[in-house]
Amino acid sequence: MGSSRACDECSTSTDMLFEITDTGRWACRACVLDPARAIGVIDRRGDHLHGARIARELDAQTAITLHLIAAKDGPPLPASYQHVLSALDRARRVDGEFETVLGELRERYQQAAFFSPRQTLLVQWRLAENGVIHEPSNFVVSTRSYKEIAQIRSFDDWRRKKIAPYLSWQQRGKCDF
Repeated sequence: MGSSRACDECSTSTDMLFEITDTGRWACRACVLDPARAIGVIDRRGDHLHGARIARELDAQTAITLHLIAAKDGPPLPASYQHVLSALDRARRVDGEFETVLGELRERYQQAAFFSPRQTLLVQWRLAENGVIHEPSNFVVSTRSYKEIAQIRSFDDWRRKKIAPYLSWQQRGKCDF
């Protein structure tokens, strides 16, 4: 974000655009939410969204983006995003061995709002080792690229079982669970 770009649908210039499903094109919030356009979008996980889920995801992405560019009057951060950051903070405080790594992963999540599959396994391991209670469905694991999907498919069975709670049903289908 930060620099304005034109919406591929209406040519309005905006700082915040959303990827349109299977097109490589980008649309502004108004175009995505316009029912006449019937635009589907891809969320941070790589899931294809339709209907009411689009508005919720757009609101979450907007809140995170505005927070990152330090807009004080922006919407509150999504609870799921805050939950992930606080779980990482708790793990970092009690895990002396991986304190630096967890700090870097927290910064990564704060900026990107998702983890790669391998990063997710590392985070899951450290949270479990330190007894940090968390909700796996709040963590966003990206499966937007073929590389990330192939990574999950290549995991041993025990790794696939560990990462499964962090994936949405649509992601599990993509990764042949």
